[in-house]
Amino acid sequence: MNTAPANQQGESWRKWTVACLTASATSLPFSHVPAQIALAMAFIGWIGWSIVSRRAHFERDPFLWAAAVYWAWNGLASALSIRPGHSLGALVDNEWPALLGLLVWWSIRSTQEIERLVKFYVGAAGVAFAYGIVQTFTGVEWIKGAPLHQALGGFYRAVGFSGFYLTFAGFAMSVFYLAAAYSMQKPSEHSRWIVPLLALGAILGTFARSVWLSMALLVPLTAIVATTGRKRFWALGVAAIIALTVLTVEPLRERAVSIFDLTQHETRLNLWKTSIAIAQDHPWIGIGQDNFTSVFEEYRVPGFYDTFVHPHNDYLSTLVHGGIPALMAFLAMWALVLCKGWNTWKKGREGVETWLGLGGTVAVASFLLSSLFQNYYGTFVNCFNWWLVTGVVLTSYSLATQLSSMRTASPTE
Repeated sequence: MNTAPANQQGESWRKWTVACLTASATSLPFSHVPAQIALAMAFIGWIGWSIVSRRAHFERDPFLWAAAVYWAWNGLASALSIRPGHSLGALVDNEWPALLGLLVWWSIRSTQEIERLVKFYVGAAGVAFAYGIVQTFTGVEWIKGAPLHQALGGFYRAVGFSGFYLTFAGFAMSVFYLAAAYSMQKPSEHSRWIVPLLALGAILGTFARSVWLSMALLVPLTAIVATTGRKRFWALGVAAIIALTVLTVEPLRERAVSIFDLTQHETRLNLWKTSIAIAQDHPWIGIGQDNFTSVFEEYRVPGFYDTFVHPHNDYLSTLVHGGIPALMAFLAMWALVLCKGWNTWKKGREGVETWLGLGGTVAVASFLLSSLFQNYYGTFVNCFNWWLVTGVVLTSYSLATQLSSMRTASPTE
């Protein structure tokens, strides 16, 4: 039987899927609407590819099983909650960005394809960062014509095209690590550093302390652990630029110092105490997705609150919504991603896939650290960016493993 036509059709469907994924990633810095449309088209392409080739193209991996447990348990918790229909809908709405990362992982088959996707994503992000920096100084969201919140010293909180400073900060953080790692592969190509520097300016302009704190820890740590020689010099130089900027610009310094002032975190601390009280009453099955505000008054800890939409901590959100099993599965998922990222880095430090894997890994680690103080996974747009960098890590791991196996199998001369 001649399978060549079917193979050609399957490859056409796969390339269509990759093109749609690249379009989705390129759209994310501007709007999640076209990003979702492109993702839906990519899923159709993946289905077509699977039908033509007569097998489902997915990776059987411990990460996928951990994720399946996390989704299944949250589904059970939502189905048994006080608002099952609403809760299940909220679960699907918040978790479907995972499809972006999974399809990137399952569909991309070459270093050139993952590099192209990242370059389009990073390039589009650079436009958003430049716009965010302008917002910091002008105080206007020019597209919507809306005034921005004034932070300190006459500066304004940048929101980019996201509409909210924390969403923009999480997005800029994830792109910074990808773009910086890509730049570190060939640091002498100075044009590669434009986007990382724009990302830094945008991040500082958001005045988002949770992102600042995670970067203050991870940027120098990554420079010391993962780089050597001249590349370590470049990485530590970036860390020094961040530190000097924060220390010398008074409004930034005031915002950074406020991280350690507990009187400015009364709402967050009270939300954490309330979340623990809810979890103590619902330790195994939780309260289901998006029911925090519905039970808040019943468990409210006395004190000041300027918001109560969520626990301001992704781990407490996961615990409250799905109970201990959901939290354990959530932690296992991201521990496996970090392990894969580190193993990618150990396989070789010259190829672009290893550097992109490093950038994606640190981006995931930074999300995880920032999530101690804010809801990033629980924010729709940030969840998209979180899963995109996860897809980059998993794809880089697969490509690095294949290349390593090829080098091992090749005869030495």
